[in-house]
Amino acid sequence: MTDEFPASPPPAATAPSTWSGPAAHPAAADHLSTLRLGQSWVRNLLGGADPSAPVPWCGTWQVADVALHLGTVHLWAAAMMRGVDIGVHDPAAPRDRESLVDFYDFAANILWDSCVSLDADRRALTLDGPGPPGYWWRRQANETLIHAADIARSLAADETLNQVSAEQWDDVTDEVVSSLAPRQVRLQRLAPPATAIAFQSTDTAARWVWGPGDPVAKVSGPSKDVALTLWGRTSPWFAAPEIEGDEDAARRALASKLTP
Repeated sequence: MTDEFPASPPPAATAPSTWSGPAAHPAAADHLSTLRLGQSWVRNLLGGADPSAPVPWCGTWQVADVALHLGTVHLWAAAMMRGVDIGVHDPAAPRDRESLVDFYDFAANILWDSCVSLDADRRALTLDGPGPPGYWWRRQANETLIHAADIARSLAADETLNQVSAEQWDDVTDEVVSSLAPRQVRLQRLAPPATAIAFQSTDTAARWVWGPGDPVAKVSGPSKDVALTLWGRTSPWFAAPEIEGDEDAARRALASKLTP
């Protein structure tokens, strides 16, 4: 589950993170492609979902809450791309399937139109202060993937997620380690890590380190499982990555508030 994303001040010194892999992250065009694909999945999944079905790792949330939250985040991101922070205030209704699909379609199209129509040089707001509108292509692509996973899991439709490339799942992990977790530290939602933990994708060889110094533990597994674990989408619903080294330190890191 994600919470409100108020705009942040410019980055300050935070816990170091590093990444080694085949590329920094997928190209911008890939983010747009992933966003549109994820939006299509969410819409199709909602069309066959029970809005009252529970979402296992999101507390008391039901599928309806995920749909309302994601649609609201899409609208907020579209406003942020225009330099306006309207905040994220998740509505409690509607909760019937037809209305949820209609609302999500509306919000998804507003975001998509903003992504493809706004000038790349326009001044936008990001989670790290002023920046380009394209920042939100990545942020919303990854946000949509995570919540598509939420709805897919509630429907036992996990095969949907197998269509996402390992490189895109790596980008979800990279965003957590390089952007979202450091922001959590800046906002004092997360204590700076005392030790370093390595995260390893076994199907791409991409590797990240969160925290200072040499890693005391390594968390490794397929790209999808590492990414979903960092977002708190853990076993028994998805495979748990393997932990080597200081298991207690690794589990403390995974249990901390790395994401909003």
